[in-house]
Amino acid sequence: MRRMDAFGWLGLAMLVLGVGLFLRASAAHMTWLYWVGGPALWFFGFAVLVGWMVLRWSRLGSEDKSDKK
Repeated sequence: MRRMDAFGWLGLAMLVLGVGLFLRASAAHMTWLYWVGGPALWFFGFAVLVGWMVLRWSRLGSEDKSDKK
């Protein structure tokens, strides 16, 4: 696993943790942590995951072009 791939796993973990935090809380225990923390973790996890995918895709494309020379 490359160092860059850790960002993909981090984004996925944030995404899952955010969904779990938001959906797991009951109505009696909904605090600001669940209302703000869950969607914030989901949003930032999704952004990190998409950023990782774009970076990974662009690096794979550049490696293919350098191999053809």
